[in-house]
Amino acid sequence: MIVCHSFFYKKSPKYLYNAVGLMRSVNNCCFVNHGDFDSFCIKLRNALRDDTGGRFDTGDISLYRGNNQLQIEVKHGQDYAARIDFITVEKGLVVKALSAEIVTAWQFTPKGEMKFVWKEDFR
Repeated sequence: MIVCHSFFYKKSPKYLYNAVGLMRSVNNCCFVNHGDFDSFCIKLRNALRDDTGGRFDTGDISLYRGNNQLQIEVKHGQDYAARIDFITVEKGLVVKALSAEIVTAWQFTPKGEMKFVWKEDFR
């Protein structure tokens, strides 16, 4: 599971509105399947390619994905127009009612499966 959060944008030209809007639309949302997040990144890249009047092909506008951040870069990578952070969630925890013990209840796989595991030692 990949959770997108902390969207931030700067004032940007109109030709970036579509791409920035796509990023804003996934803020505080998750992609259960990692492949769906990859598809979103491709959709965002295509929006930049289609809307920027050749600026994407020349490298003036680019999309950076790394270090748990997705960022629309401008000025050949010297600044950015928008960014969103993301994290990968690997397990779900619960607290037992009577003992207040923390237990791993679910494991989230990159393929979007949620496996019930119930491991007493959550670390």
